Amino acid sequence: MHKISKILSLFLVIGFILAGCVSVPAQSPELSAEIGKQIVESKSAHVALLGQYMNEKRDRIDEFIAREWIPAFATNVFKQPAVEKEWGRIVHSNNKPERLEFITGLGSMLQNKINAKRLELMAPIDELEQLLRVSLNEHYDQMIAANATLTTYLDSAVTVKERQHRVLKFMKVDGKLTQYMSKADEIVGKIVSGRDAFEKNRGKIQGIIDQVRNAVGGV
Repeated sequence: MHKISKILSLFLVIGFILAGCVSVPAQSPELSAEIGKQIVESKSAHVALLGQYMNEKRDRIDEFIAREWIPAFATNVFKQPAVEKEWGRIVHSNNKPERLEFITGLGSMLQNKINAKRLELMAPIDELEQLLRVSLNEHYDQMIAANATLTTYLDSAVTVKERQHRVLKFMKVDGKLTQYMSKADEIVGKIVSGRDAFEKNRGKIQGIIDQVRNAVGGV
């Protein structure tokens, strides 16, 4: 409640300035500086929230890989005549070093393929997160710069309407950022809808990323 009161007081001060009032309350610079600290805290919280949100999407992709993609991939590998034949021979072999070498080599090959597929499926989410993170940082950096300028103006009792208007217009919150974050759900849906869904929807996924990139102004 105390913080809300201070914020309201600051907005009243801003109103006085824009209205052309000459007198600036002595506490105004302190209030503005405190708002600046809160903006920085909000930036950190928002960036962390974005990371958590995207990690949830990565978890969904990991679940898809473990539940659906790996079993299908392993089945296809062991269905290959050469692998099936060698596996049958190794299973019945009494040569333990040879058996260990085969299992180790096959396991390494499978793991490399799984890792490569995971990187491929995660790439769209990584790219989208980077786009949103850059946009988010730019947005808050503008707010922080605007607040710093406003604090300086208040501290020196500058009350020029046009200058204040230019500062305040940068403090408008970009509500579309949340809308762009929801695109992650759309991308994940196109990745986990089937074993070959990513390949089938590759163009659509890239289209979504391009749409966000164009909207936020690119990297």
